[in-house]
Amino acid sequence: MSRSFETLDYAVRDGIAVLTLDREARHNAVNSVMNRELPMAWQQVEADPDVRVAIVTGRGTKAFCTGADLGDLPQTDDRLDSIRWTAAQNRVTKPVIAAINGMAIGGGLHFPADADIVLAADHATFFDSHVAVGLVAALEPIAMARRMPIGAVLKMALTGGRERMTAREMHRLGFVDEVLSADALMDRAFALAAMIAQNSPTAVARTKAAIWAAKELPLHQALDNGWRLIQAQNGHPDLAEGIAAFGEKRAPVWAPRGPEDL
Repeated sequence: MSRSFETLDYAVRDGIAVLTLDREARHNAVNSVMNRELPMAWQQVEADPDVRVAIVTGRGTKAFCTGADLGDLPQTDDRLDSIRWTAAQNRVTKPVIAAINGMAIGGGLHFPADADIVLAADHATFFDSHVAVGLVAALEPIAMARRMPIGAVLKMALTGGRERMTAREMHRLGFVDEVLSADALMDRAFALAAMIAQNSPTAVARTKAAIWAAKELPLHQALDNGWRLIQAQNGHPDLAEGIAAFGEKRAPVWAPRGPEDL
């Protein structure tokens, strides 16, 4: 059953979940309520067998997310897992597309840094203001450094928001995958999500797992892990169904993905 949220808009259509940060008046900043609601929403994405792909975006056109709301700070403690804003932080195994519709600032950078595919409107900007208010910029830059050159990450983190990066600059650096007009942003996100949703959910989850693991493991371990996932998929009914559907020129009927299918 789908939950309703105070600070998020959550909707599912044709196997695609759209999670919208819905505090436009506060530039979609994460307050104490959104901090509690985000893990619930991501758990819903992961648990719903009808959801194949998720899109995360922000309400309006000015800001995607400006990080933590300094007027109503999210409650955290000394544990790293007390920050659970993104799909990756909630161990979501389904693909996630970030559609950056405006400013992504500070903690707002968590979402694109952890997404599988990052799209940005051409007016979007990216900057990190942590050190300007006396906070350490660590989690977001660490995640960003997996996607783009470390010098550019350091420049953003150390200048405290005084150095702002455009969507096109972030695309050149590899952080953003596509830059689009604001009007085309969500259409493209849905188009990509629809392509992904047509594929075997288990094969997609295992492909995502193999590729992300390669960012953390040494090469040979990453290849061994990838081969393990290939072998696991070879014994899954989706392989036989995919081959049969191809030969019969019909759409495949994929098996539901179970928690053991990873």
